[in-house]
Amino acid sequence: MGSSNSKTFGDTPADEVAKTVSSFGEKYQQYEKAIKENRIDGIYLETLKNEEEFFQTLDNLKITSRLHRRKLSAAYRRRTSSTTYSSCRLSFGSTASTSSSSSSLASLAGSIMGEDDLSLDLSVVSSILEDAASEQEQANDKLRRQVKILRDENKQTSLSSCYQPPEGHATIVRTDIESSTNLWEADPKAMLKALHLHNDIMRQEITNSYGYEIGTEGDSFAVAFHQASDALIFALNIQERMNSAPWDNDILALPWANGPQRRGIRVRISVHTDTVETSKDPTTDRIKYSGPAMDIAKSLEGIAVGGQIVASHDTWMAAFPVAESQLGCPRVLSLGMHTIPPKGSGEAVTKRILEVAPASLSLIATL
Repeated sequence: MGSSNSKTFGDTPADEVAKTVSSFGEKYQQYEKAIKENRIDGIYLETLKNEEEFFQTLDNLKITSRLHRRKLSAAYRRRTSSTTYSSCRLSFGSTASTSSSSSSLASLAGSIMGEDDLSLDLSVVSSILEDAASEQEQANDKLRRQVKILRDENKQTSLSSCYQPPEGHATIVRTDIESSTNLWEADPKAMLKALHLHNDIMRQEITNSYGYEIGTEGDSFAVAFHQASDALIFALNIQERMNSAPWDNDILALPWANGPQRRGIRVRISVHTDTVETSKDPTTDRIKYSGPAMDIAKSLEGIAVGGQIVASHDTWMAAFPVAESQLGCPRVLSLGMHTIPPKGSGEAVTKRILEVAPASLSLIATL
């Protein structure tokens, strides 16, 4: 039905428009009956004077599907570029308002009748791609909302148990200030103030990340977590906050508290997920921990340097599913294998280890 065909666009009957719309695909077949009942033919289509009127018609008929609007409007633009429309305007009958979506879809579909080449030009392809991207973004938004719901539910679960020490299986984090002896000797007054700030940050993040403070030894902390992801969130947040904390100039002037990769007090952190054994201290009434998780975390802390997070591969795999949604896509680098010396009559244990760093900081990559 090319331009040489004697049949004009206005001669296109509603049945033929319905047939064309149906040929667009299975989703469009539902509109056939309504097109015929509302007599959406070429004469009606020629009453639309411009694209603005066309969009107004879609609005009036509550046609909100972006894909349909873009695809049909592209066909409408092609048709209006070669067809002169009359100035009259036909009103919709009572049945048109009850089948608005079918009428508008049919009217645009009918606008391509009488053309031999029904292939989509670049503008149509662009419109469809834009619409597909929009629909994908909507799907992504829905997925992000679902992830947020799951994360919030997880937080609520963690919050309800954050003061209940994990038992049986846990993720242990150990921290320590690098070169603390040198810092104390160089400026005891500045170091005392820095230690108070360090401890405040530590305890704030323990609470924020639903951890259980096992205990401290000088400037070192041991913390237990129910979830590996919470433990890594804690470690990542600590490194970011230590790097941006309001350290005194007296501390920043010391060579052990400043450097090219980290600013201020440099804390080394280890993270490991494994089994634990618990018992209650009769004096403090707090839970004491022992077992593989504690031993391996302590060994990993010993090989970390200031400003670095060293985590076992076991921990990273446990937290990996939420690396983007909860951990902020941290930097990760394999550090190879590490052998943990045997304890007592036990055997040595070998673990694959990784360095993990916040996305805002560089990797240190030093063992």
